[in-house]
Amino acid sequence: GCGLGTTSDFLARFTPGGSRVICIEPEPMLAEIFAKNAPPRRPMQLAFNAFAPENEACVRDLTAQPRFDLVLSLEVAEHLESHQLPPLIDALCGATRKYLVFTAARPPSPSEPRGQAGTGHVPGSMKNKMWWRQEFEKRGLIFLPNLTRRLGKAADPERPYDLGRNMVVMGRAPLGVDRDDVSLFDGLDCDLFPSKFNGCEYPMIKSPGAHPLLNNREEGRAYREAVGRGQLQALWPEISLLEYGLRRHGPQRLSCK
Repeated sequence: GCGLGTTSDFLARFTPGGSRVICIEPEPMLAEIFAKNAPPRRPMQLAFNAFAPENEACVRDLTAQPRFDLVLSLEVAEHLESHQLPPLIDALCGATRKYLVFTAARPPSPSEPRGQAGTGHVPGSMKNKMWWRQEFEKRGLIFLPNLTRRLGKAADPERPYDLGRNMVVMGRAPLGVDRDDVSLFDGLDCDLFPSKFNGCEYPMIKSPGAHPLLNNREEGRAYREAVGRGQLQALWPEISLLEYGLRRHGPQRLSCK
């Protein structure tokens, strides 16, 4: 699953020296993202259903040997039918040369009687983290606790509910080793992400270097949202313009021509 393709595009554009990024997604992707840059700074899409019988040979060729340094699957598995999970796991593990970064929606529990909220979740495909970890371990991957914790924390504060809580990072020896040199708050600062865990407390004027307007949580949220919009506009102006058109005119009046 590629979503809007922003993660694939970011990896292709900003990995030092460029990177070969392949995204499997049966639906058409935005040409503004998947066609605007020249390789190796352009992600490639395999536009097919990976679970269709006619595509088994292609998937097998792609995952027959571990060739990818990083394999990502973020909040996709819960949208599949339960009988599709084994081939999904086989494909993810088979393709992983170094690291597999994986998240999927949680099943029902006492605190979440219906499981993780979301659209299009298939109840039989919602599993807990230990279930996924054990399935990956059966196929030769090794659980990496440090990276799991640190990448999960990196989802704060915008995506702690799904990415943060569901994060599982696996590695394939000898290349995919656990690491503790990834900062828990890499790229975060008090202005954007005030938290008792990183020493940033309200009012922000009491924190060195803090933005003088951030005196409460509401101001902090508004500032963070504004920065997020600016990042979106800078990285993917086409998506930003599309979002602006939808908000201003509504989907009934917005033309794709």
